Amino acid sequence: LTNHPSAFPFLRPVDVALDGCPTYYDVIKRPMDLATIKRNLDARMYQDPRAFENDIRLMLDNCYSFNPPGTLVYGLGQDLETAFENEWRKAGFTAIPDANLAVVSSEAVAAAAAAKEKEQEKEQEEKKKKKKQDEEKKRKSLAKPSAEPSKRAKKKQPDDAKNKQDESKNKQPEATSSSATASEAQHPVPRPPPPSQPTLMSAAWRALCNRVLLHLQAQPSALEFMAPVDPVRQGVPTYFDIVKRPMDMGTVRKQLDRSHYPDPRAFLDDLRLILTNCFLFNSPDTYVYSQGKTLQRVLETTWMCQTGTSLDHHPVECLFADVPLLDKPLERARSLLTKIKRDDNSWPFLKPVDP
Repeated sequence: LTNHPSAFPFLRPVDVALDGCPTYYDVIKRPMDLATIKRNLDARMYQDPRAFENDIRLMLDNCYSFNPPGTLVYGLGQDLETAFENEWRKAGFTAIPDANLAVVSSEAVAAAAAAKEKEQEKEQEEKKKKKKQDEEKKRKSLAKPSAEPSKRAKKKQPDDAKNKQDESKNKQPEATSSSATASEAQHPVPRPPPPSQPTLMSAAWRALCNRVLLHLQAQPSALEFMAPVDPVRQGVPTYFDIVKRPMDMGTVRKQLDRSHYPDPRAFLDDLRLILTNCFLFNSPDTYVYSQGKTLQRVLETTWMCQTGTSLDHHPVECLFADVPLLDKPLERARSLLTKIKRDDNSWPFLKPVDP
């Protein structure tokens, strides 16, 4: 569940200041999150599977109680609940387990698997029997002599003539096609050159873009832009009438992981497209518009800290390479520092703190 794409609002306890929900603990009296469940699980505080399931369902019930239907977090809670039900069923809990059941018995799982294998074997045997019966019927039909009256043969003569005419018609285009191929052999048509392979972003730039995207996804203001817009669930039926090129951070993450960006500029263009769509659809006095403005400022500062250039400045072809030193210990220290700077968690330490 913690690795599910819809789990990010539930990974930690709700922070009323960072998450922008000052009345949360006035509504929710028994808060719960995946980090607390993981801590309880590691401490062996769950005596049976029912206690574990109760905490998962408490977390989802809190989500449905505080967030109205149609909001993003409400929809993510529904997705996470579906994932939990599937995983719970795969673990062998088809229903709420009894209090006396502590662990799913391996014998029951093995028995279920054996029953499935037997059913599959029966189906295969039945298919083989059907095939054999069909083959026997065909052989018997071929063995019987066909004694048809002469009248039927006479009636079939016009049909045979029609079939011959159709065959003669079909042979004409074949002849023309053969002549065309012969003419092509004498005068070959020049073929277009093969398409050039797309250029790939360098490993250094890809790591930098990954750090930028991780930092943006960790911001509370990015919550509204993590997944594609669902007009029905979010109550915006005219969204795709106004926004013709939708984009979200989940899609950017997929494109970056699959190496679909040829250069950092394409990566930046998709991030800017997210913000442009936000400002195009939402009016300036709305909550989503203000969250988009906050995320835009974070993007500008993060990009400046990571590259030393503004968003409007076109990225150079390669990142700045450190000058090698002659002294081996200093050179090792420099290489170690370079690796630390490229780490995904290094972004808060790349520049001095500005109060």
